[in-house]
Amino acid sequence: MENNKNHPESGENFEQKVKHLEEEIQHEKAEIHHLEKELEELEHHHHKEVALLVNSTPKKWDKEEISYKEVVELAFPKHTHNPDVVYAVTYSKGPERKPSGTLADGDKVCVKDKMNFNVTPANRS
Repeated sequence: MENNKNHPESGENFEQKVKHLEEEIQHEKAEIHHLEKELEELEHHHHKEVALLVNSTPKKWDKEEISYKEVVELAFPKHTHNPDVVYAVTYSKGPERKPSGTLADGDKVCVKDKMNFNVTPANRS
């Protein structure tokens, strides 16, 4: 008879233990999320030099972002400003949040090691 009497109590203990473990898991998940954000922030402030491929030519870059104008400068270092010439800039193998796309004058994109840029001049029509 005593075993039956203790059975509900042990059931309550089990439920309490499960609840306690679930709370610990939630706390640990929150801590992991916090540490991931901290790591992301540290990586953001300690950007290292990366190798970009601009029109298939390796170029070193030490900033976190690159602008349309900077990509054009890397592709055509001796170009002169000509209002009749525009540049089509596309990129691939970029960061996860936007791994590929296009850049227009005034745009910027975060860089990643071995990111590809293609820059093509065209006359305005």
